[in-house]
Amino acid sequence: MIWLAWAFLRAKLAGVVQFVAKCPLCAVCALLAIWGAYERHQAAKWHHRAEQCQMASQAAAKAQEALRAQERATYQEKAHEADQEYKAALADARDATSRYVATHRVIVSSGGQCAPVAVSEADPAGIRQELPAGAVVVSEADLRAAAEWQTYALDLRKWALSVTQ
Repeated sequence: MIWLAWAFLRAKLAGVVQFVAKCPLCAVCALLAIWGAYERHQAAKWHHRAEQCQMASQAAAKAQEALRAQERATYQEKAHEADQEYKAALADARDATSRYVATHRVIVSSGGQCAPVAVSEADPAGIRQELPAGAVVVSEADLRAAAEWQTYALDLRKWALSVTQ
């Protein structure tokens, strides 16, 4: 069986040799045509591989963008929650400051004496009716600003601690 294939191949090879002997230019043209067909085949194969790589790259880019969008949405949700918590804490601080100001307000009597308003007349631990000599009085605006900055600082500390976790 193998000898039959070998005989067939030898006959064909003899035909090619006779063709080259009769017309060497035609043989060169035939080889160039075969080489051109091979190169076209290789180019098509590489083009197909390039298309596959490009499609894989585009799919990876889409997946990466979807992941970024999901992370962005998560961070936006966390930022919204933190903002709501801060606003609630700020409202609580402002309310507490207003209560503090209302109970610790210093009033000036007609004689020019400053005295704090008592929390309760019956409460022996209430505020003294007269200010001590070394008393420090803070304006209402400064007290409110300090309360807001303290709320901001506590919220910032809470955020910094959450980042390290």
